[in-house]
Amino acid sequence: MLWDGCLVRVDGPDVNESKTEDRTFFITEEGITTLSASGVIFENGTILVSGNTLSPYLTSMRPRSAKLVKGTKVLVSMEIQNNKTHEQDAKWYSTEFIGVVSVGRDCIQAASRLINVNDLKKLESTGFAMVGVLKIRKPQAFTFPEQLNDYSNKNVDNNRFITNDDDERNLQRGDPLTIISSPFGLVSPKVFRNSLSSGTLSNVIYQRGIDKPSLLLTDAVIHAGGEGGGVADANGHLIGLIAPTLVRDTKVGLEFTCILPIHSCWRSMSRRGWVKPQRPVFYRSFPMNRLSRNLVAGFSTMSKNNTSIFTDFNNNNHNHNNNNNNNNEIILKSIRDGVMRAEKSLVCLRVGKSWASGILLDDQGYILTCAHLLKPFLRNNSQTKLNTGYNVSVRCDGSFIGIWQDAEIIYVCDKTIDIAVVKLADVPLGAKPIVFAPGDIIRGQAGTILGHALFEPSLEIRPSVSKGVISNVTYYSNQEAIVQSSACVYRGDSGGMLLDQHGRLIGMVTSNARQADGSIIPRINFSVPKNILRPLAKSNELIAYMKSLDEIDDDLQALWNLEDVEEEPNLSHEENIILSKL
Repeated sequence: MLWDGCLVRVDGPDVNESKTEDRTFFITEEGITTLSASGVIFENGTILVSGNTLSPYLTSMRPRSAKLVKGTKVLVSMEIQNNKTHEQDAKWYSTEFIGVVSVGRDCIQAASRLINVNDLKKLESTGFAMVGVLKIRKPQAFTFPEQLNDYSNKNVDNNRFITNDDDERNLQRGDPLTIISSPFGLVSPKVFRNSLSSGTLSNVIYQRGIDKPSLLLTDAVIHAGGEGGGVADANGHLIGLIAPTLVRDTKVGLEFTCILPIHSCWRSMSRRGWVKPQRPVFYRSFPMNRLSRNLVAGFSTMSKNNTSIFTDFNNNNHNHNNNNNNNNEIILKSIRDGVMRAEKSLVCLRVGKSWASGILLDDQGYILTCAHLLKPFLRNNSQTKLNTGYNVSVRCDGSFIGIWQDAEIIYVCDKTIDIAVVKLADVPLGAKPIVFAPGDIIRGQAGTILGHALFEPSLEIRPSVSKGVISNVTYYSNQEAIVQSSACVYRGDSGGMLLDQHGRLIGMVTSNARQADGSIIPRINFSVPKNILRPLAKSNELIAYMKSLDEIDDDLQALWNLEDVEEEPNLSHEENIILSKL
């Protein structure tokens, strides 16, 4: 059986505004409080969500008697993408509340051990170890993503069930994990819906007398609204749901990202008679670039037949040890060569006390960077001249002698797209123009950030490297418009490179997401995609092209502002929205 992620939105009455206690992310308006979270949806229309998401709207925290408060509605959203046109269509579905199940007393006990809490009832009252079960109310209107259906015949046996030989006891610390979740889903669903991130299975917690995991830990960074997100192992099998973050009450506020094991959810649902005792192998294909034989053979972001390209961790054939060592050396060399090759195209720019990164576009000296570096220093009504006393200095990282050179401003975009171009009179020896990555940007492919993060140019420290994955690609007018990555981005990375595993340009880094207090979120960042940048390499058309980017487009601007550009679900259509009843 196939699975995917979904965005979950819960609207319910909250006259006293009591539903927001201990919540950091919500909207309260006219006595209605809205929460958003993540969920897992199966191809038969069944949805699993975190019990913590539903707990403010339950009549009781006892699974057998729990119902939704009258007037509460739960909607789920998926994004159906046409693989040919890249048109994205957000689908909202009303759901029927089936009930909640307890993951198990052992899960609560394991969690209490982690945070040194003896009051199990207090932890239980948060819905930490509960899972909500929903069902698409109009299954005939439900469309499962086309791109996932394409995998079904190739990757999963729908008649296969979990047995004692291949269940969660095979999970090992250090295994790679993939998380699909919708953080900040109330802000901009189109940008954040079903974002990917990667992490490691940090630990497997057992309770005495129980032979299956009670709780799993990961080092993955989960943001507000990520609770309930699906977690896949190296083969794309669903192993659990992201639990609400646990915080140990210490001076440093130690946080744990936990995973509720799927076997516990299934066991509890089986006891309620909602599912059959035998659990299918839930499978989803992710185009992650692990250290695998597929990557060595093809050096591509996806295998030729679109099958999973995860490492085969269960292959214990010792005859392959030498080959695997050679493969790892080849991969490591490819990664290093890619970074070194891209670094020859990277520059550091300085204006006054501000600095940023930049990208050498061609051998004529045209350099791409962010407009927000230059805008504070521009003369009034000018997009090419700086105020008196300021100049743009550039140091090429690829040059054999790292000297600073003055650069001429060619054009600074003033509207939606945060790009500017400057020009050196002479390109120093050793610096090389950037190479653009071919093909489409694939959500889940490897992504590397290369830029002058954190360290002021006077320290003469080489560029910093951060690795992650492409979390999401937002399309506008059938074109890639925003690229989001899970690699760390800090001050100074603006204008830097988002690269594929071969050191080819995917996008230019522009910004981070920020908390309400203004602090940046390093692992949620945004880049201008290569399809917008590539025409800049044609110097004879450069200014005309940049002026065309400056034409006002309110819808694209709203996307970059992380506004909710999607229409509200139409409450007048019963097939789309049906209120959950007591």
